[in-house]
Amino acid sequence: MDRCKNTHEFFNNSPYEMMEVNALWVGPAIKTVSMQLRFWTQLVLDIFLCRKRYLLLMSNPKNKAIQSIHRMTSPTSLYQGAPQLAGGQESHREIKVGYTTRWNLLLNYPLYLREAVARRRRVRETLSARRSQQKGGGLGSSAQPAALSKAS
Repeated sequence: MDRCKNTHEFFNNSPYEMMEVNALWVGPAIKTVSMQLRFWTQLVLDIFLCRKRYLLLMSNPKNKAIQSIHRMTSPTSLYQGAPQLAGGQESHREIKVGYTTRWNLLLNYPLYLREAVARRRRVRETLSARRSQQKGGGLGSSAQPAALSKAS
């Protein structure tokens, strides 16, 4: 990562023009779609209102949800690989670092809303399917004896 910082033109910008958005910590604590929407809406507003020009985006590349959110910001990739840690620290084996602008974040907010609505719909469909499967008492088990009786 240090080599990237020393060679990439992005790091010629003033550090006062950028902020880091580190999503390595985001976990299952934000469970419901409405909690996630409130969290991300507040985060987007906070980022935009702080008036920093650039956002450094850091994440675990195995976290597909965060990768999907980052892709909505049209980021430029800077680094993907092992993090550099001080002795005794622990972290993910691999991190992904990129940057975007606060305007990209704000202008793509409708994408976040569309994704939240789609996710809410998927959750409802999944719950509805589970409920109907539980009410039906497992239709697969009653169909099996009929198939066996036809075969004999």
